[in-house]
Amino acid sequence: MMDIMEIGRLLLFDLRLFFSTSKKKILLLVFIVLVSCLWFDMAVRNLQVMGVYPEIYLGDYFFYAFSGIDYYVNTENFYLPELWVVMQFYFLFLVCSFPFGNLYDYGQQILLRSGKRKYWWLEKCLWTAVVILLMFMLTALIVVGYCLLRHVPMRMELSRVFCRFYYGFEITSGTEAGKMMMQAFLVIPLVTIAAAELQMTIGILTRPQIGFITALVMMYLSIYLATWRLPGNNTMLLRYEYFSPLDGINVVNSIKMSVIYLAVSIPIGMIAFSRTDLVKKMKL
Repeated sequence: MMDIMEIGRLLLFDLRLFFSTSKKKILLLVFIVLVSCLWFDMAVRNLQVMGVYPEIYLGDYFFYAFSGIDYYVNTENFYLPELWVVMQFYFLFLVCSFPFGNLYDYGQQILLRSGKRKYWWLEKCLWTAVVILLMFMLTALIVVGYCLLRHVPMRMELSRVFCRFYYGFEITSGTEAGKMMMQAFLVIPLVTIAAAELQMTIGILTRPQIGFITALVMMYLSIYLATWRLPGNNTMLLRYEYFSPLDGINVVNSIKMSVIYLAVSIPIGMIAFSRTDLVKKMKL
């Protein structure tokens, strides 16, 4: 019980510190999400110019922000999913440096206070998960607020017309597609957390910058390599089986990948951190 209370106290301290020192970073996330909503509106207007008038719902805004890119068979139909790249990379960026800045600054005092390195590591793993969840919740609140201001129907459905003309796939029911999207969307934060925990583990084994770069490379490779074992594939809604039935990703496989990443990275990171020479590492 004392262990849990100590980790809880450290977590609350870190959360307060993060939000008090990261206001600009959080505001940038707000800006990115608003740009996503505006880009979606532009895509709708482009269809309207061509004489296509889709009925748009709240679910369409969520799908657009996390759609990514479908599997491609040749370079002719390839495009870089800029919005997905910015969104996913920024989630990882938000949590990449704080734990290590914490360690090399006032984190030394926290280590002395906790008395055990495992408390520090477990608390940072928990902090990473909580911050990513909060950032996804903030993203959702921004999208909902934007849609309320735009008087968009507040239904988690997908527009059949927009899906047909913009994404190029057919759905039989916008409501059913919305349910499938929500299942996948609820898994995406878990996948992002798993990638972030791996990022932190590599960072403690080497340097924080190397951990961040490794996570980005794994995400970027997902654009080209179609496998559920790479985290990026599991964060693209267009690559889930309902929207890509021939070779799409199953939600169960996404959860499996996340559990494997977490089960490997957290214990390895704990062992590595327990053996780390902090004085030597601070000089690197």
